[in-house]
Amino acid sequence: MFGFDLSLPVVVFVLVYVGMALGRIPGLAIDRTGVALLGLIALLATGTMSLDEAGAAVDMPTIALLFALMILSAQFEMSGFYGLVAERVTHAAGNPRNLLLTIVLVTGVLAAVLSNDVVVFALTPLVCVGLLKRGMDARPYLVGLAGAANVGSAATLIGNPQNILIGQAGGLPFWSYVQVALPPVLLSLVFVYWAVLWTWRGRFTQKPSPFRMTDPPPEVDRLQLGKGILAVGALIGLFLTPLPRELSALAVAGFLLLSRRLSRAT
Repeated sequence: MFGFDLSLPVVVFVLVYVGMALGRIPGLAIDRTGVALLGLIALLATGTMSLDEAGAAVDMPTIALLFALMILSAQFEMSGFYGLVAERVTHAAGNPRNLLLTIVLVTGVLAAVLSNDVVVFALTPLVCVGLLKRGMDARPYLVGLAGAANVGSAATLIGNPQNILIGQAGGLPFWSYVQVALPPVLLSLVFVYWAVLWTWRGRFTQKPSPFRMTDPPPEVDRLQLGKGILAVGALIGLFLTPLPRELSALAVAGFLLLSRRLSRAT
């Protein structure tokens, strides 16, 4: 009754996504990037796809925009911004519920501007260390952080790679999209907060231990942090102009690359 296409591209597609879901190929020391690369090699080696077709399948404006946003995120990471945020969040809130709410809100806002993947990778170890120092179970807060990052990233067309691709392919206006997406995103952040509270309700009765300054505060390069904030403001302003988003972001990234103090080798 139902027909299934078992052609080579379909088989490769299924195997690649299974490998990416598992995070590896059993028995081999290969990660998700390697799995995707092997799938491409299989299609090229069998003649299913030519090099020109593979190149044409890559949306270069999306890649350029994502590259520029990675540079912007790296600017904040190298300036010490993420360390400062994690310290302030984990040390300021004395009530576990307020701490969870702060983590959800801060993560959601940052993910909307600086890309959810980068925010999660940067904040997770820092928040985890801060929570453990206060004698708290980090798991519910990290679940809230991950959920808020995914939800918050949906608020803008630069919050995650999927939105970047959709926005570029569909030619969606940046600010018109924000106006439509923001209400459901805010409701979803509230849902993330209450879902974590309900699921981990037994973990929010114990008060955190008083914070003791055992480690030096995170080093923050105020000049580079100011440069990053200026770059975000410039990027938002450029999104109001007819200039394509990828060119706006590349112009801002070029400005950030002009540094005598920070290396971009990483």
